[in-house]
Amino acid sequence: MRIAILIFEKLTVLDAIGPYEVLRSVPGWEVTFVAPEAGAVRADSGALGLVADHSIDEVTDPDIVLIPGGGRAGPRLAAQGG
Repeated sequence: MRIAILIFEKLTVLDAIGPYEVLRSVPGWEVTFVAPEAGAVRADSGALGLVADHSIDEVTDPDIVLIPGGGRAGPRLAAQGG
């Protein structure tokens, strides 16, 4: 099972890290952070950054794409590619 967790500017970190901590412990499951572009993104507080090892375009066949919550504009901006 391949799971991609989409991270984006102004995401609510707990909405990404909570599921990550649960899903990564399942034997045989591969969990990766992806973003519109590979690299660091800042949380809604601005005080914490997470790193996407791959862009969403590089992960071509995940079984699940998890989209965490975020401030008012975060998920909408992620859906629009930035």
